[in-house]
Amino acid sequence: MLKTLRPNENRAKTALILLYIMLALEVVMLVSNLLQYILIEDINAGKFIGDDTIDANDTRQQMIAIVYVVAYVGSAICFIMWFRRAYFNLGQRIRTEYDEGWAAGGWFVPIISLYYPYKIMKELYTKTNALLRDHFSGYDHKVSITTLGVWWGLWIFSNIFERILNKIDAETIEGVLNHTMASMASTIFGIILAFIAIKVVKDYHELEKKYFEMAAQQATEQSPPPQIIL
Repeated sequence: MLKTLRPNENRAKTALILLYIMLALEVVMLVSNLLQYILIEDINAGKFIGDDTIDANDTRQQMIAIVYVVAYVGSAICFIMWFRRAYFNLGQRIRTEYDEGWAAGGWFVPIISLYYPYKIMKELYTKTNALLRDHFSGYDHKVSITTLGVWWGLWIFSNIFERILNKIDAETIEGVLNHTMASMASTIFGIILAFIAIKVVKDYHELEKKYFEMAAQQATEQSPPPQIIL
């Protein structure tokens, strides 16, 4: 008996919306950091900068940082909810390598978090695509595992870079300059990562829609014929 799949369309759409918001915020942060860099360079060059201008810069940076953290947490939650539901659905048709709970928990357990999410995402891509090839005649869609590798590599790198960034001493003018330059580099990585994360979600969302179509056809084929009562 075929098991029932759980809807994942809205979760995918919500995750994508928040990823686009994160992408926009990364761009905003890049511009804001650039403005701060120019301001500090002017101060370092001996130009007179009023307290109001400095306070406005600090307020802008703080507000953007607060919005960014809120959006980041929201996007992470929605992404993991979509990710877990996708893995659950795959497990309704075939045996998956891990329990569905690891699609969420694998992000938070030390050491394991370095490779479990990537392995699960790769399993989603490859096994779903294999099921579709077996079911649909002439199906020849190809998924890019290379994209997954780039996505995960950037994710690991950005986390390491963020740790380094947090250790930069920003107590002096030169330290603030270095911190601001590193922050701009971090946001550039963030922009690239957001683009690739959006592609990863979109690519699997398209596979999952086809997967639901396959499941609907299988359910129809296995439904008993209607009984005719005379």
